[in-house]
Amino acid sequence: MSGVRFHCGPYETTTLSLFPSSSVATIDAADFERADRCRWFLWTAPDGITVHAARNQMMFGRYGIQFLECFILELPQPQLTVRFVDGNRLNCTRSNLILD
Repeated sequence: MSGVRFHCGPYETTTLSLFPSSSVATIDAADFERADRCRWFLWTAPDGITVHAARNQMMFGRYGIQFLECFILELPQPQLTVRFVDGNRLNCTRSNLILD
């Protein structure tokens, strides 16, 4: 499967705390200031296995979930699919994200 891949490191990374758990998401340091203004939490899919870093956001007049990878890439959701190179959905560094 091919897709659009974003810049490849080496870039400085940092972690973003996810509430209320002790989990963290990894992001590029350049994205930290913008992402840190939001309250992120660990979202678990109905399958009980798949997790994402997410936040509540007002969309189309009602609250919805925005995943951190879409926030980082400034994507409308769910119109585009983002794949994770290493399979870790909490690694939201640009070099780990591919648009399909």
